[in-house]
Amino acid sequence: MKRLTALFVALVLLLWGCGPQGAPPPESPVSPASPSSQETPEPAPAEPSSQPEAAPADPEEDALVQEMILAYGGERMPREDGTSRLVRKVDSLFDLRYSWNRPEEIPASWYYTWFLSAAQTEDPSAREHYTSPVLEARGVDSWFIPQEVYEERIAAYFNVPLRLLRLGREYDPELGGYWSDAPKGLPTGRKGLSYSYTREGGIFTIQIDLDHPQDSPLARQFLLTVRLEEDGSWKYLNCQCQPGEVPIDYPTREGADVLPLTGEQWALIDRAEELVRIFQLSIDSMENYYTTVEYGSPIQIDGTDGWCLYFGDKYKNYEDLRAQMCETLTPEFFDRLNQSGTFAGYEGKLYVRGGSRDGNRAYLSRQDRFSVQEAGDQLVVTRHAYYCDPEEAEDASPRAVEVRALPILLKNTPEGWRVDFLTLPY
Repeated sequence: MKRLTALFVALVLLLWGCGPQGAPPPESPVSPASPSSQETPEPAPAEPSSQPEAAPADPEEDALVQEMILAYGGERMPREDGTSRLVRKVDSLFDLRYSWNRPEEIPASWYYTWFLSAAQTEDPSAREHYTSPVLEARGVDSWFIPQEVYEERIAAYFNVPLRLLRLGREYDPELGGYWSDAPKGLPTGRKGLSYSYTREGGIFTIQIDLDHPQDSPLARQFLLTVRLEEDGSWKYLNCQCQPGEVPIDYPTREGADVLPLTGEQWALIDRAEELVRIFQLSIDSMENYYTTVEYGSPIQIDGTDGWCLYFGDKYKNYEDLRAQMCETLTPEFFDRLNQSGTFAGYEGKLYVRGGSRDGNRAYLSRQDRFSVQEAGDQLVVTRHAYYCDPEEAEDASPRAVEVRALPILLKNTPEGWRVDFLTLPY
């Protein structure tokens, strides 16, 4: 981990203590990694100070962290004395009141916001370069970004499946690009930000504090995780935040009759969640696991240990299990789930590999809310999952402090509706 040592701060205090009586005490940096980020959020420059600024322990690494923040949603605000301070952009992912554990949890419309903001920061005249004669002929005043430009830029920073981007309303398959004439939200201004960070190998964990007022519905603190790649680029892995107000704009399951989903489609989602639980939570979720699997006599298959024979009656072999699960899941989704090696066929028999993880005890299962978007032959069902403070998880009425937007994709195939993507909220 990279942090300033207390010894340096103590030395600064000692040196200032030797100055004339009445001299102002030095400011203690709030952010160990970035003393320069401690400026007040007001755009007016402060009075010049003769106090020395503590340098970061590793200036080169600290500069890299600043670039990570800038690319995510920050910018440098110049001051009259020629220096600058870090602020958040007017339109930024810092406006997103959802935490996200995987890039696919960022709603597609927010990637569009992120792209426009990044393009304008790099080139204030970028709007002139992203136009479409077709849209102009329709009288539509909008950016138009060719899909290869848009998707390449987003893929450089986020490992999000491109097919999820193309399910957003911004994608136009006929024009082969992205545009939107939706009204923009109210800008929130360039609030000042401070940060600190830790590093474990190539993983940076950056705490970012924004100077929003206490009564702001937006989040004031973010925990951004970033992976540094071997070529010097980086990928954003996840971001946690607790907004001032969690959004509650959509109906619960009990009030979901207003959504364009049939009872059969809801039942399909429920069955898919049961199957995904086997892959993503615990193999114990498999029906009658302990009475149908020889978990005490594992063997090795293709160099991998821990495979246990399934001898139950429900599945004849691996092919039969896959066929039955694909009555609920698309074959492509099943194969993606099974990439980690949960099921395998060997000598005509079905083998399973054990594995489990702890669920998220802060998840408030009864508070889920849902929204639906139609996208061609698919339905994008978004589960808005709510979470309390883990320390309040056992309380009688825990309060939601965090929310995630989890996409569930339903695809209309020749065999009927199937679930093509679902991630567990717990």
